[in-house]
Amino acid sequence: MNGSIESFLYLSKSKYGLCTKELDLFAQQFSSQNRLFGITGFLYYNNGYFIQYFEGSSKAVLQLKQNIQLDSRHVVKIWLNDREKKNRRFPDWSMNNLNDILKKTNSLNNTLNVLYSILLLSMQNVTNSGKKIDGITQRQLFEKVDDLASLANEMNLNERLTN
Repeated sequence: MNGSIESFLYLSKSKYGLCTKELDLFAQQFSSQNRLFGITGFLYYNNGYFIQYFEGSSKAVLQLKQNIQLDSRHVVKIWLNDREKKNRRFPDWSMNNLNDILKKTNSLNNTLNVLYSILLLSMQNVTNSGKKIDGITQRQLFEKVDDLASLANEMNLNERLTN
């Protein structure tokens, strides 16, 4: 894809609990749709909260953001936007369900779990504090996403080498 990449990261609270099958179904549905529109990223669910990161052309991600805002199954607590990246963080992930990946992988699993938990807790703390997010805080959260992307890309490389 040519041009710059726009991305969003959000935290939302589910209006009801999800079982693994429902989460897998959502991830499969989102992945198929996102592939059509050139959107990549991840979906993570833990204790009633979603973290989703998605990236692509401005037009595609703004449409996806609008669709997410209209979804009555959850309430978005915080939106963060990053227009500074020129390359995709997750080029090979049409919308990976990280919960599924974390169950399947043994290598680097604990590190990934810790990083996602840190990101989730960081976003929850920011929203619970009621403080406005400044540029530094937002940049720090996207740096956590960069750490996740580096580790995820390392995992993808390791999988390719072993297959």
